[in-house]
Amino acid sequence: PLVYHPINGLSPSEVGTIIDERVDIHDVVSEIVELARLGFYTIAKIPKEKFLVDKSDYAFVKTDKFTDPKLNDGLKDYQSYLLRELFRSNVVHKSVELAEKLFKKDDKKMDEARHHLAKHEYVLLSALVNEFYKGLSVFKTKLYSRMNDEAIFSGNPEKVRCNWLGIFVLMEIAAFAAIIFFVTSTYNFGPLIL
Repeated sequence: PLVYHPINGLSPSEVGTIIDERVDIHDVVSEIVELARLGFYTIAKIPKEKFLVDKSDYAFVKTDKFTDPKLNDGLKDYQSYLLRELFRSNVVHKSVELAEKLFKKDDKKMDEARHHLAKHEYVLLSALVNEFYKGLSVFKTKLYSRMNDEAIFSGNPEKVRCNWLGIFVLMEIAAFAAIIFFVTSTYNFGPLIL
């Protein structure tokens, strides 16, 4: 198993982005786990028993570090953004509904969840479904901007890739036009066949 070791102060999402030059969902997930490792929230597994299927949900619960301004100032801008996105108010409200269904047979866990939900300290992973993706483009932009500022990349790799693809397409069109011009002026069809 891979264990994260900081490389020159790079976060896991930065390392993943360097490896394949794009921000993938596994880079975002690694950053979520990294923020939990840093102690901004805990991740608790909640087993859900269904007929012949053992499914689980996960709860993200804020810790005291989450509200400590000194510690939050030490985070990179995309990490701070990710923290805010995880505990966005509409995700917390959706977690209330899901927690009531999840803990309807366990009053103790429901009371604990209500206590945290009232303070906006509790989010269920299932509440992030169809909500979390809305902030991913901003996360990508912030991460690419940070990596550009740190001189790891010279611009957004996705834009650089698109620019080079555009240049390649233009060169292909120009080459095809040159071949057509050559064939029509010399009646030599060899280059066209090639």
